Amino acid sequence: MLKMPRPNFYVRLNLTREKNYVSGNDDKYDGIFISANVLESFPKAFANFLYRSAKPYVIDPITYIFGPSTLDLTDKRWWATLTQAYGLTESLGPGVSNLSSDNLLSPDGRPTQSLSRFVASVIAYQKSRIETIAQSLAEIDSFVSGQNARTNPRPQILLAPYFMMPTAGNPWATVNLESLRIAVEAKGNYPLYAVIFIDKSLLGFPTELERIAERFSIPGVDGYMVWIADFREIEAPVSLLKGFRDLVGRLSSNGKPVINMYGGLFSYLLGTNGITGVSHSLCYGESKDHLAEGGGFFVRYYHPRMRTKIPAGRIQDFLALRPHYLCSCNVCSRLTDSHRAWDSISVEEAAIHYLNKRAEELAMIDQNGSSTLIRDFQVVTEEMHSVDPTRAEDQFYSHLARWATALSPQAADT
Repeated sequence: MLKMPRPNFYVRLNLTREKNYVSGNDDKYDGIFISANVLESFPKAFANFLYRSAKPYVIDPITYIFGPSTLDLTDKRWWATLTQAYGLTESLGPGVSNLSSDNLLSPDGRPTQSLSRFVASVIAYQKSRIETIAQSLAEIDSFVSGQNARTNPRPQILLAPYFMMPTAGNPWATVNLESLRIAVEAKGNYPLYAVIFIDKSLLGFPTELERIAERFSIPGVDGYMVWIADFREIEAPVSLLKGFRDLVGRLSSNGKPVINMYGGLFSYLLGTNGITGVSHSLCYGESKDHLAEGGGFFVRYYHPRMRTKIPAGRIQDFLALRPHYLCSCNVCSRLTDSHRAWDSISVEEAAIHYLNKRAEELAMIDQNGSSTLIRDFQVVTEEMHSVDPTRAEDQFYSHLARWATALSPQAADT
Protein backbone atom coordinates (compact mmCIF):
# COMPACT_ATOMS: atom_id res chain seq x y z
CA MET A 1 0.00 0.00 0.00
CA LEU A 2 1.47 3.34 -1.09
CA LYS A 3 1.64 5.74 1.83
CA MET A 4 0.68 9.32 1.08
CA PRO A 5 3.13 11.96 2.31
CA ARG A 6 1.33 14.37 4.60
CA PRO A 7 1.31 17.91 3.18
CA ASN A 8 2.39 20.67 5.53
CA PHE A 9 -0.27 22.81 7.21
CA TYR A 10 0.40 26.55 6.99
CA VAL A 11 -1.89 28.66 9.17
CA ARG A 12 -2.75 31.95 7.46
CA LEU A 13 -2.96 34.68 10.09
CA ASN A 14 -5.19 37.69 9.47
CA LEU A 15 -6.01 39.03 12.94
CA THR A 16 -3.71 39.69 15.89
CA ARG A 17 -5.85 37.57 18.21
CA GLU A 18 -5.07 34.54 16.04
CA LYS A 19 -1.50 34.57 17.37
CA ASN A 20 -3.00 33.41 20.65
CA TYR A 21 -4.83 30.53 18.96
CA VAL A 22 -1.64 28.98 17.59
CA SER A 23 0.58 29.76 20.58
CA GLY A 24 1.09 26.59 22.59
CA ASN A 25 -0.16 24.46 19.70
CA ASP A 26 3.11 24.11 17.78
CA ASP A 27 2.55 20.38 17.31
CA LYS A 28 -0.63 20.98 15.31
CA TYR A 29 0.66 23.03 12.38
CA ASP A 30 3.85 23.37 10.34
CA GLY A 31 4.23 27.01 9.36
CA ILE A 32 2.60 30.41 8.96
CA PHE A 33 1.43 32.45 5.98
CA ILE A 34 0.88 36.17 6.31
CA SER A 35 -0.24 38.60 3.61
CA ALA A 36 1.74 41.80 3.21
CA ASN A 37 -1.34 43.97 3.84
CA VAL A 38 -2.03 42.16 7.12
CA LEU A 39 1.61 42.54 8.14
CA GLU A 40 1.51 46.27 7.40
CA SER A 41 -1.78 46.68 9.28
CA PHE A 42 -0.23 45.31 12.49
CA PRO A 43 3.52 45.50 11.79
CA LYS A 44 4.90 45.43 15.33
CA ALA A 45 2.62 42.66 16.61
CA PHE A 46 3.10 40.29 13.68
CA ALA A 47 6.76 41.00 12.92
CA ASN A 48 7.79 40.40 16.50
CA PHE A 49 5.68 37.23 16.68
CA LEU A 50 7.17 35.77 13.50
CA TYR A 51 10.69 36.87 14.38
CA ARG A 52 10.44 34.90 17.64
CA SER A 53 8.45 32.00 16.22
CA ALA A 54 9.82 28.47 16.09
CA LYS A 55 7.79 27.91 12.93
CA PRO A 56 8.82 28.90 9.39
CA TYR A 57 6.80 31.64 7.74
CA VAL A 58 6.00 32.89 4.25
CA ILE A 59 5.01 36.45 3.29
CA ASP A 60 2.41 36.65 0.53
CA PRO A 61 3.27 39.91 -1.29
CA ILE A 62 -0.31 40.11 -2.73
CA THR A 63 1.02 41.91 -5.83
CA TYR A 64 -2.18 41.00 -7.71
CA ILE A 65 -3.93 43.94 -6.04
CA PHE A 66 -1.97 46.31 -8.28
CA GLY A 67 -3.23 44.60 -11.43
CA PRO A 68 -6.71 44.61 -13.03
CA SER A 69 -9.32 44.85 -10.30
CA THR A 70 -12.81 46.15 -9.60
CA LEU A 71 -11.83 46.96 -6.02
CA ASP A 72 -10.53 50.35 -4.92
CA LEU A 73 -8.12 49.70 -2.07
CA THR A 74 -6.31 53.04 -2.12
CA ASP A 75 -7.99 54.15 1.12
CA LYS A 76 -6.48 51.26 3.08
CA ARG A 77 -3.80 52.35 5.52
CA TRP A 78 -1.34 49.80 4.16
CA TRP A 79 -1.73 50.85 0.50
CA ALA A 80 0.81 53.69 0.57
CA THR A 81 3.31 51.56 2.51
CA LEU A 82 3.26 48.75 -0.06
CA THR A 83 3.20 51.13 -3.02
CA GLN A 84 6.42 52.70 -1.76
CA ALA A 85 8.02 49.42 -0.67
CA TYR A 86 7.37 47.86 -4.07
CA GLY A 87 8.84 50.75 -6.05
CA LEU A 88 5.50 51.72 -7.58
CA THR A 89 5.39 55.40 -6.63
CA GLU A 90 6.23 56.50 -10.18
CA SER A 91 4.09 53.90 -11.94
CA LEU A 92 1.01 54.64 -9.82
CA GLY A 93 0.60 58.38 -9.98
CA PRO A 94 -2.25 60.43 -8.51
CA GLY A 95 -5.60 58.87 -9.30
CA VAL A 96 -4.02 55.67 -10.68
CA SER A 97 -4.54 52.52 -8.62
CA ASN A 98 -3.79 49.75 -11.12
CA LEU A 99 -0.85 48.83 -13.31
CA SER A 100 -1.33 47.97 -16.95
CA SER A 101 0.55 45.22 -18.72
CA ASP A 102 1.74 47.86 -21.21
CA ASN A 103 3.51 49.62 -18.35
CA LEU A 104 5.37 46.42 -17.45
CA LEU A 105 6.12 44.95 -20.87
CA SER A 106 7.62 46.57 -23.94
CA PRO A 107 5.86 46.07 -27.32
CA ASP A 108 8.10 43.05 -28.02
CA GLY A 109 7.17 41.43 -24.69
CA ARG A 110 10.35 42.23 -22.81
CA PRO A 111 10.25 43.54 -19.22
CA THR A 112 10.41 47.30 -18.79
CA GLN A 113 12.52 49.08 -16.20
CA SER A 114 9.32 49.55 -14.18
CA LEU A 115 8.82 45.78 -14.01
CA SER A 116 12.46 45.13 -13.11
CA ARG A 117 12.31 47.70 -10.31
CA PHE A 118 9.01 46.31 -9.08
CA VAL A 119 10.23 42.70 -8.94
CA ALA A 120 13.50 43.59 -7.22
CA SER A 121 11.60 45.63 -4.62
CA VAL A 122 9.05 42.87 -3.92
CA ILE A 123 11.80 40.29 -3.41
CA ALA A 124 13.79 42.64 -1.17
CA TYR A 125 10.67 43.36 0.89
CA GLN A 126 10.08 39.68 1.61
CA LYS A 127 13.71 39.11 2.55
CA SER A 128 14.04 41.95 5.01
CA ARG A 129 10.70 43.24 6.25
CA ILE A 130 10.26 41.03 9.33
CA GLU A 131 13.83 41.51 10.50
CA THR A 132 13.74 45.27 9.90
CA ILE A 133 10.62 45.78 12.01
CA ALA A 134 11.69 43.33 14.71
CA GLN A 135 15.13 44.89 15.07
CA SER A 136 13.51 48.31 15.51
CA LEU A 137 11.92 46.80 18.62
CA ALA A 138 15.11 45.05 19.69
CA GLU A 139 15.87 47.10 22.76
CA ILE A 140 12.41 46.62 24.24
CA ASP A 141 12.24 42.97 23.17
CA SER A 142 15.64 42.06 24.63
CA PHE A 143 14.50 43.48 27.95
CA VAL A 144 11.34 41.35 27.87
CA SER A 145 12.65 38.15 26.23
CA GLY A 146 16.34 38.24 27.05
CA GLN A 147 19.30 38.91 24.80
CA ASN A 148 19.67 35.25 23.80
CA ALA A 149 16.05 34.72 22.72
CA ARG A 150 15.53 32.71 19.53
CA THR A 151 15.24 34.69 16.30
CA ASN A 152 13.74 33.73 12.95
CA PRO A 153 14.68 36.54 10.53
CA ARG A 154 14.31 34.71 7.19
CA PRO A 155 11.12 33.69 5.40
CA GLN A 156 11.12 30.03 4.41
CA ILE A 157 10.17 30.76 0.80
CA LEU A 158 10.10 33.79 -1.51
CA LEU A 159 7.19 34.32 -3.90
CA ALA A 160 7.69 35.92 -7.29
CA PRO A 161 5.29 38.79 -8.01
CA TYR A 162 2.06 37.55 -9.53
CA PHE A 163 -1.19 38.64 -11.14
CA MET A 164 -4.34 36.81 -12.22
CA MET A 165 -3.79 34.93 -15.49
CA PRO A 166 -6.99 34.64 -17.57
CA THR A 167 -5.21 32.24 -19.94
CA ALA A 168 -1.71 30.90 -20.55
CA GLY A 169 -1.23 33.31 -23.45
CA ASN A 170 -2.68 36.43 -21.84
CA PRO A 171 -0.36 39.46 -21.42
CA TRP A 172 -0.63 39.10 -17.64
CA ALA A 173 0.70 35.55 -17.92
CA THR A 174 3.68 37.05 -19.75
CA VAL A 175 4.08 39.64 -16.97
CA ASN A 176 4.12 36.79 -14.45
CA LEU A 177 6.65 34.84 -16.47
CA GLU A 178 9.01 37.79 -16.92
CA SER A 179 8.63 38.65 -13.25
CA LEU A 180 9.60 35.09 -12.42
CA ARG A 181 12.73 35.27 -14.59
CA ILE A 182 13.83 38.48 -12.85
CA ALA A 183 13.04 37.03 -9.43
CA VAL A 184 15.20 33.97 -10.16
CA GLU A 185 18.18 36.30 -10.57
CA ALA A 186 17.33 38.20 -7.37
CA LYS A 187 16.48 35.30 -5.04
CA GLY A 188 19.97 34.73 -3.66
CA ASN A 189 20.10 31.70 -1.37
CA TYR A 190 16.34 31.55 -0.79
CA PRO A 191 13.95 29.05 -2.37
CA LEU A 192 11.76 30.86 -4.92
CA TYR A 193 8.25 29.75 -5.86
CA ALA A 194 6.20 30.77 -8.88
CA VAL A 195 2.56 31.60 -8.17
CA ILE A 196 -0.01 30.06 -10.52
CA PHE A 197 -3.05 32.30 -10.04
CA ILE A 198 -5.97 31.38 -12.29
CA ASP A 199 -9.74 31.31 -12.35
CA LYS A 200 -11.46 28.08 -11.33
CA SER A 201 -13.08 27.81 -14.79
CA LEU A 202 -9.67 26.94 -16.28
CA LEU A 203 -9.71 23.67 -14.31
CA GLY A 204 -12.10 22.39 -16.95
CA PHE A 205 -9.58 22.89 -19.78
CA PRO A 206 -6.75 20.33 -19.59
CA THR A 207 -4.88 21.75 -22.59
CA GLU A 208 -4.75 25.19 -21.00
CA LEU A 209 -3.51 23.73 -17.71
CA GLU A 210 -0.79 21.87 -19.59
CA ARG A 211 0.31 25.08 -21.33
CA ILE A 212 0.50 26.91 -17.99
CA ALA A 213 2.54 24.14 -16.39
CA GLU A 214 4.93 24.01 -19.34
CA ARG A 215 5.31 27.77 -19.62
CA PHE A 216 6.22 28.25 -15.95
CA SER A 217 8.66 25.36 -15.79
CA ILE A 218 11.85 27.40 -16.06
CA PRO A 219 15.32 26.98 -14.54
CA GLY A 220 15.77 28.45 -11.09
CA VAL A 221 12.19 27.94 -9.92
CA ASP A 222 12.17 25.86 -6.73
CA GLY A 223 8.45 25.21 -6.41
CA TYR A 224 4.93 26.45 -7.05
CA MET A 225 2.16 28.18 -5.15
CA VAL A 226 -1.30 27.63 -6.57
CA TRP A 227 -4.27 29.94 -6.10
CA ILE A 228 -7.48 28.96 -7.87
CA ALA A 229 -9.75 31.99 -7.48
CA ASP A 230 -12.97 31.28 -5.57
CA PHE A 231 -12.38 27.52 -5.76
CA ARG A 232 -14.49 26.10 -2.96
CA GLU A 233 -13.67 22.44 -2.44
CA ILE A 234 -16.96 21.92 -0.59
CA GLU A 235 -19.02 23.13 -3.57
CA ALA A 236 -16.87 22.17 -6.56
CA PRO A 237 -18.18 19.53 -8.97
CA VAL A 238 -16.17 16.39 -9.57
CA SER A 239 -14.91 17.68 -12.92
CA LEU A 240 -13.19 20.72 -11.34
CA LEU A 241 -11.89 18.69 -8.39
CA LYS A 242 -10.23 16.35 -10.89
CA GLY A 243 -8.97 19.33 -12.87
CA PHE A 244 -7.30 20.70 -9.77
CA ARG A 245 -5.80 17.31 -8.98
CA ASP A 246 -4.42 17.09 -12.52
CA LEU A 247 -2.95 20.62 -12.40
CA VAL A 248 -1.08 19.73 -9.21
CA GLY A 249 0.20 16.59 -10.90
CA ARG A 250 1.45 18.54 -13.92
CA LEU A 251 3.25 21.14 -11.82
CA SER A 252 4.88 18.53 -9.60
CA SER A 253 5.88 16.21 -12.46
CA ASN A 254 9.41 17.63 -12.47
CA GLY A 255 9.82 16.97 -8.76
CA LYS A 256 9.03 20.52 -7.60
CA PRO A 257 6.87 21.02 -4.47
CA VAL A 258 3.39 22.52 -4.81
CA ILE A 259 1.55 24.46 -2.10
CA ASN A 260 -2.12 25.44 -2.31
CA MET A 261 -2.45 29.01 -1.04
CA TYR A 262 -6.16 28.59 -0.20
CA GLY A 263 -7.33 25.03 0.32
CA GLY A 264 -8.93 22.55 2.68
CA LEU A 265 -9.12 18.86 3.44
CA PHE A 266 -9.46 17.79 -0.20
CA SER A 267 -6.11 19.44 -0.96
CA TYR A 268 -4.44 17.58 1.90
CA LEU A 269 -5.52 14.32 0.28
CA LEU A 270 -3.53 15.10 -2.88
CA GLY A 271 -0.13 14.25 -1.43
CA THR A 272 0.50 11.49 -3.96
CA ASN A 273 -0.33 13.97 -6.72
CA GLY A 274 2.31 16.38 -5.52
CA ILE A 275 0.72 18.71 -2.97
CA THR A 276 3.33 19.38 -0.29
CA GLY A 277 1.53 22.11 1.65
CA VAL A 278 -1.81 23.81 2.14
CA SER A 279 -2.55 27.24 3.59
CA HIS A 280 -5.75 28.45 5.22
CA SER A 281 -6.94 30.27 8.30
CA LEU A 282 -8.53 28.69 11.36
CA CYS A 283 -12.13 27.77 10.48
CA TYR A 284 -12.22 30.08 7.46
CA GLY A 285 -10.20 31.06 4.42
CA GLU A 286 -10.11 27.73 2.57
CA SER A 287 -10.93 29.66 -0.62
CA LYS A 288 -10.57 33.26 -1.74
CA ASP A 289 -12.24 35.39 -4.38
CA HIS A 290 -9.81 38.14 -5.33
CA LEU A 291 -12.67 40.39 -6.47
CA ALA A 292 -14.43 40.37 -3.09
CA GLU A 293 -13.38 42.16 0.06
CA GLY A 294 -13.42 40.28 3.34
CA GLY A 295 -16.13 41.10 5.84
CA GLY A 296 -17.50 40.07 9.19
CA PHE A 297 -18.52 36.51 9.88
CA PHE A 298 -20.62 34.57 12.35
CA VAL A 299 -19.30 31.72 14.46
CA ARG A 300 -19.03 28.48 12.54
CA TYR A 301 -18.12 25.05 13.81
CA TYR A 302 -16.12 22.42 11.95
CA HIS A 303 -18.19 19.25 11.98
CA PRO A 304 -15.83 16.38 12.87
CA ARG A 305 -17.38 13.84 10.51
CA MET A 306 -19.09 15.84 7.76
CA ARG A 307 -15.79 17.75 7.35
CA THR A 308 -17.45 21.09 6.76
CA LYS A 309 -18.27 24.22 8.74
CA ILE A 310 -21.80 24.62 10.06
CA PRO A 311 -23.46 27.54 11.87
CA ALA A 312 -23.03 27.28 15.63
CA GLY A 313 -26.80 27.31 15.97
CA ARG A 314 -27.03 24.04 14.03
CA ILE A 315 -24.55 21.98 16.08
CA GLN A 316 -27.26 20.54 18.34
CA ASP A 317 -29.48 19.75 15.35
CA PHE A 318 -26.84 17.53 13.81
CA LEU A 319 -25.98 15.92 17.13
CA ALA A 320 -29.64 14.99 17.48
CA LEU A 321 -29.47 13.27 14.08
CA ARG A 322 -26.22 11.42 14.82
CA PRO A 323 -25.25 11.59 18.54
CA HIS A 324 -22.14 9.46 18.01
CA TYR A 325 -20.64 12.26 15.91
CA LEU A 326 -19.95 14.15 19.13
CA CYS A 327 -16.41 15.51 19.16
CA SER A 328 -14.14 14.64 22.09
CA CYS A 329 -11.44 17.32 21.65
CA ASN A 330 -10.54 19.45 24.66
CA VAL A 331 -12.76 22.35 23.52
CA CYS A 332 -15.85 20.22 22.95
CA SER A 333 -15.28 18.18 26.12
CA ARG A 334 -15.25 21.37 28.19
CA LEU A 335 -18.48 22.50 26.56
CA THR A 336 -20.29 19.22 27.27
CA ASP A 337 -18.85 18.85 30.78
CA SER A 338 -20.04 22.34 31.72
CA HIS A 339 -23.47 21.74 30.12
CA ARG A 340 -23.15 24.86 27.99
CA ALA A 341 -25.38 25.33 24.98
CA TRP A 342 -23.56 24.54 21.77
CA ASP A 343 -24.57 27.84 20.22
CA SER A 344 -22.59 29.63 22.94
CA ILE A 345 -19.27 28.48 21.46
CA SER A 346 -16.94 31.45 20.95
CA VAL A 347 -14.88 32.36 17.90
CA GLU A 348 -11.72 31.36 19.76
CA GLU A 349 -13.17 28.02 20.86
CA ALA A 350 -14.35 27.26 17.33
CA ALA A 351 -10.91 28.12 15.95
CA ILE A 352 -9.05 25.90 18.41
CA HIS A 353 -11.53 23.06 17.86
CA TYR A 354 -10.84 23.40 14.13
CA LEU A 355 -7.10 23.29 14.76
CA ASN A 356 -7.57 20.15 16.85
CA LYS A 357 -9.59 18.38 14.17
CA ARG A 358 -7.28 19.38 11.34
CA ALA A 359 -4.33 18.01 13.32
CA GLU A 360 -6.24 14.72 13.82
CA GLU A 361 -7.01 14.50 10.09
CA LEU A 362 -3.37 15.08 9.19
CA ALA A 363 -2.33 12.40 11.67
CA MET A 364 -4.70 9.99 9.92
CA ILE A 365 -3.13 10.84 6.57
CA ASP A 366 0.32 10.34 8.08
CA GLN A 367 -0.62 6.90 9.33
CA ASN A 368 -2.93 5.51 6.65
CA GLY A 369 -2.78 7.77 3.63
CA SER A 370 -6.16 8.75 2.20
CA SER A 371 -7.84 5.37 2.67
CA THR A 372 -9.21 5.85 6.20
CA LEU A 373 -10.70 9.26 5.45
CA ILE A 374 -12.22 8.18 2.13
CA ARG A 375 -13.87 5.20 3.82
CA ASP A 376 -15.23 7.56 6.46
CA PHE A 377 -16.62 9.84 3.74
CA GLN A 378 -18.60 6.88 2.42
CA VAL A 379 -19.79 5.81 5.88
CA VAL A 380 -20.94 9.30 6.84
CA THR A 381 -22.75 9.77 3.53
CA GLU A 382 -24.69 6.53 4.07
CA GLU A 383 -25.42 7.30 7.71
CA MET A 384 -26.65 10.81 6.94
CA HIS A 385 -28.83 9.54 4.10
CA SER A 386 -30.56 7.20 6.53
CA VAL A 387 -31.54 10.04 8.88
CA ASP A 388 -32.06 12.65 6.16
CA PRO A 389 -34.36 10.89 3.66
CA THR A 390 -35.55 14.17 2.09
CA ARG A 391 -31.94 15.38 1.70
CA ALA A 392 -32.81 18.61 3.53
CA GLU A 393 -29.30 18.72 4.97
CA ASP A 394 -27.55 17.47 1.84
CA GLN A 395 -25.62 20.72 1.42
CA PHE A 396 -23.59 19.87 4.51
CA TYR A 397 -22.36 16.43 3.46
CA SER A 398 -22.86 15.90 -0.31
CA HIS A 399 -19.26 17.00 -0.94
CA LEU A 400 -17.99 13.82 0.72
CA ALA A 401 -19.20 11.63 -2.15
CA ARG A 402 -17.78 14.06 -4.72
CA TRP A 403 -14.41 14.05 -2.97
CA ALA A 404 -14.36 10.25 -2.87
CA THR A 405 -15.13 10.12 -6.59
CA ALA A 406 -12.49 12.69 -7.50
CA LEU A 407 -9.89 10.84 -5.43
CA SER A 408 -10.88 7.38 -6.69
CA PRO A 409 -8.06 6.92 -9.27
CA GLN A 410 -5.43 6.96 -6.54
CA ALA A 411 -7.62 5.69 -3.71
CA ALA A 412 -6.89 2.09 -4.66
CA ASP A 413 -3.17 2.78 -4.25
CA THR A 414 -3.34 4.35 -0.80
